[in-house]
Amino acid sequence: MTRTDRAYAVPGTDIRIAVTTPRSDPGLWAAHLDGLDRLYAEHGVSEASRVDEDRTSLVFTALDPAGEVLAGIRSDGPLAAAEDAQALEVWGGAASVRAVIERWIPDGLVEAKGFWMARSFAGRRELIASMKRTPVLAGAVLGARWAMGTAAHTMRLFRAAGATVVDTVPAVPYPDARYRTSLAYWDRWHWAPDVPDAEIRAFDDDVAQLLGVDVPRPRAAS
Repeated sequence: MTRTDRAYAVPGTDIRIAVTTPRSDPGLWAAHLDGLDRLYAEHGVSEASRVDEDRTSLVFTALDPAGEVLAGIRSDGPLAAAEDAQALEVWGGAASVRAVIERWIPDGLVEAKGFWMARSFAGRRELIASMKRTPVLAGAVLGARWAMGTAAHTMRLFRAAGATVVDTVPAVPYPDARYRTSLAYWDRWHWAPDVPDAEIRAFDDDVAQLLGVDVPRPRAAS
């Protein structure tokens, strides 16, 4: 797979998001890890960037026309057991976390991890809007109903893309006491009621680009 074999455009920009695996494009995988390591090192939490390549199913990397990687996020899954989830480790094996993961697994569950983005470039705002949908898009590609992820500062972005915070799981100081990390999920079969129609439409367009088909536009009322 090359960098353009499976990719989709970021609306309003000349940026494209490539969807690959660590083995199909080792160069993009390395670029994703480099960006992640730089971000975590800047914040003094390098231990949080531990990555298990064998568990990584998809890598989403954003590229400008020159091929520079501007952002990345990865997804694991579909998960076979609660022990496969990094979230369970974050909460120290808490029964409440195990319970929700085991409830989701039968319908397919993917876990989003390691989101990073470069600090300054043209189209950054538009890219943020696209990258926040990648956990749900990973579920669509991998045939999973559920997606989940842990976040502190980026939770606001994920909630704007339909994520719901699990209210039975308390926030924890991870990766250190400066952060309050929560567990969130997306249900691809039932979008949260406060998700704007335009956001769902944008997700449909992302999927259509990956499939190489056109999404019919709504007909005007007669």
